[in-house]
Amino acid sequence: MRVGFLRRHRRATTLLFAIAVVVPTVAGAAVSTASGSGAAVSTMSIVWNADWGMLDTQLEQTGGNSQGAAPYDRLMMLDPKGNPVPWAGTPTSISTKAITFKIKPGIKCPDGHVINAEDVYSSFKRLIEVPKRLQNFLPQNYGPGPFAVSFNKRANTFTWRTGTPNRNMIYAMAGPSQIIICPKGFAALQSDPNALDKADYGSGPFELVSAEHGVQIVFKKRPAWKWGPLGLTSADYADNVVVKIVTNKTTELNLLETGGLDFATVLTAGPDLDRLNKNSTFWSRKIVRFGADDLRFNASAGRPFTDPVLREAIATVVDPKVWNQIATGGLGLQTAGPIIPGMPCYKPAWSKLLPQTTGVDAAKAVLTKGGYTYKGSDLYKGNDQVKFNIMISAQANPVPAWEYAYDLIKKLGVDVSLDVVPQNVYATRFVTGNFDLSNGILAQTVPAPGQRMGGYYGAGPAAGGSNFANTGGGDPTYNREMRLALGTLGAESCKHFDNAISFLLKQHYLLPVFASRQVGFYRKGVIGSAWDGFIGLEVPYFTTSTKVKPNLSR
Repeated sequence: MRVGFLRRHRRATTLLFAIAVVVPTVAGAAVSTASGSGAAVSTMSIVWNADWGMLDTQLEQTGGNSQGAAPYDRLMMLDPKGNPVPWAGTPTSISTKAITFKIKPGIKCPDGHVINAEDVYSSFKRLIEVPKRLQNFLPQNYGPGPFAVSFNKRANTFTWRTGTPNRNMIYAMAGPSQIIICPKGFAALQSDPNALDKADYGSGPFELVSAEHGVQIVFKKRPAWKWGPLGLTSADYADNVVVKIVTNKTTELNLLETGGLDFATVLTAGPDLDRLNKNSTFWSRKIVRFGADDLRFNASAGRPFTDPVLREAIATVVDPKVWNQIATGGLGLQTAGPIIPGMPCYKPAWSKLLPQTTGVDAAKAVLTKGGYTYKGSDLYKGNDQVKFNIMISAQANPVPAWEYAYDLIKKLGVDVSLDVVPQNVYATRFVTGNFDLSNGILAQTVPAPGQRMGGYYGAGPAAGGSNFANTGGGDPTYNREMRLALGTLGAESCKHFDNAISFLLKQHYLLPVFASRQVGFYRKGVIGSAWDGFIGLEVPYFTTSTKVKPNLSR
């Protein structure tokens, strides 16, 4: 069977070029270590702020289900600074078109089967070809493709290839959908396509004990697991990990303080942050998202925001500084683009492309100049009153900030509705493009520019892509700049990122508001180290050990 554009048994060829800045990082663990082993911790309780859709992370990857990857090994992991480090595979060659991995020996499934390159090949083949994926997240992580996989049985190597060069693929290999499935799992899938949503078939550090929607997921560690990244073994984990689903922030922090949780986050500056900072029971760190929250205008055909004048008006009525203050108490990092300050390719000059005057009067001036009219206090375009919906998550999005925006938009005379929905509903509607205005979140925890920029260009969900809001409007020049930004390196890449993002800001396809800098609090004596996962904080990223130093400088 053909996979992408390669035959199954095609021999993996040696690539003559590599990304110089990445290969040294993945060749060795660039993480400071200290003496210390896993504590004798029976149970660790951590929190997840939204229910999951399914545990099979290859069928769904919306952020709410990344914990489902806990029972599986992956090729790579991200260290505390967001750098990719080897896990089940060591990269032997990396380019913008292909990555080849040498599979680590001795990785065993629960039935004793030793993971080999063909198992990895089969797992990634399913990732590419799985017929019932709820969203096509591959373009976000790897670019538009097409994708191909192959393996070399004798060398025990696996190769991933793309038809469209992409500089960031190595980071995606640490993501929760890149799981390695044991052969027993594929046998189960033959009779039940939903087998991975009901049981785990991995060789990873944990096994699934139980999962109850809206309540919790329970894992227990596999004592035989000894092949983790950064020298981690089962001794570095609690015997049991309970992921509690807590959607109310007040409840979450109360559970933390009363001992019902060993980890929780504070999203905003204020009394909660001040109180927990004084509590010696916990150690803390800032959890930075290397990507912006933004107002995402759905420019798909037939929707109001195909009109750049309306996009500009809404971007003008909202003040990002006020938004950040309402949403985070000023804790968030102000940014002028989806790439944020401190990342390669960020341009402070992008701020000049954002509306320089904000507020209702400035936005009304934009509208009337652009051909909109008023009948009384109602805004019209031609004979129709302007009408659109705002769709956000009750758990993941800053509701008070959106209420601020909603009130201002109402003052423009728009017939606007504010739909505050559960996280699972939000995720489904967002990835199917079923909204007019929403909270776009570039949810990446790596400092690589454009790791998940696939959500900002290319095809929309109807065509199998991940550009859920038709950002860029299909403009061929913009799409070309994005392809070149992701397909080149260094200054050349940054030049194209500048061109592409400048286009988005000039045309008001999005309004960046802030980058999240929430603070995580970890119970001393239970959690020794924790660091960012790919989408969110995942089970394998919490250890009882102090062997791996968390990055406390961000």
